[in-house]
Amino acid sequence: MLRVLASLTAIVLLWGLTERVGGAEKFSPKVDAEYFWDGGVIPFFYGTGALAIGLRLFGEPADSPTLFPESEGGIEGFENTVPEFVVSMYSVGFAGLIMASPRAERWHHLKGFGEAVVTTAAVTEIVKDVIGRHRPHYQEGMEDELDLRRSFFSGHASITAASTVYMGLYLSRNWLPRPSLARTAGILALGGLLVGVPYSRVVDNRHHVSDVITGAVVGSALATVFYVYQEGRFSDEKESFLYKKRNAIQIVPNLRNPGLTLLSRW
Repeated sequence: MLRVLASLTAIVLLWGLTERVGGAEKFSPKVDAEYFWDGGVIPFFYGTGALAIGLRLFGEPADSPTLFPESEGGIEGFENTVPEFVVSMYSVGFAGLIMASPRAERWHHLKGFGEAVVTTAAVTEIVKDVIGRHRPHYQEGMEDELDLRRSFFSGHASITAASTVYMGLYLSRNWLPRPSLARTAGILALGGLLVGVPYSRVVDNRHHVSDVITGAVVGSALATVFYVYQEGRFSDEKESFLYKKRNAIQIVPNLRNPGLTLLSRW
């Protein structure tokens, strides 16, 4: 069911590519070498990305749970309905759709989307190791015991929330700001993923309810923060561009009197 929702989301958003919104863009930011270093990517993409990978490979959860009882666990676990790599593919697909969208803002928000998802992953890894909560199906001595002590909070929920909330904001405020069937269907499909993925983690006994709720809140909050940040950066750059264009001095031919004329707009 969740895979159907993900496919539906992609189809709807690709359908949205055919809808022209607001006419041709007069301001289009350049993607040059500076793009890969400015706008917060050093601390919030490269830095948090390295931190997330390092903690995943070398980090270990606390020996005993913090804030939660050691008695948690012992419930039978089921096979993952949504494997971790599928959640990653959702994020990669959404990033591709933002990049393909017909809006000048797309380059700022592609960066913001990456910052939101990667920072969410880093925060998730930190909290998992610090808290060390037992998963519902935790049993001491099991082969994957370290992972079974990393329940709080849910990475599936936090990453899904970060990607779907950011995509929803971009879709409704930039890509398809006007009411349309494509916009409505896209938001509903994203909402289905936002709820469905965390729900599957609880049903599969991979997480407690509080794990997925907290993860969804954290991911949604970070997505909103980075969306607002990049939207502000785009607005400032566009305003600066239009200001310079408006105040530019132009030299044009004078057809009535042979010569050149200086024009300026203020």
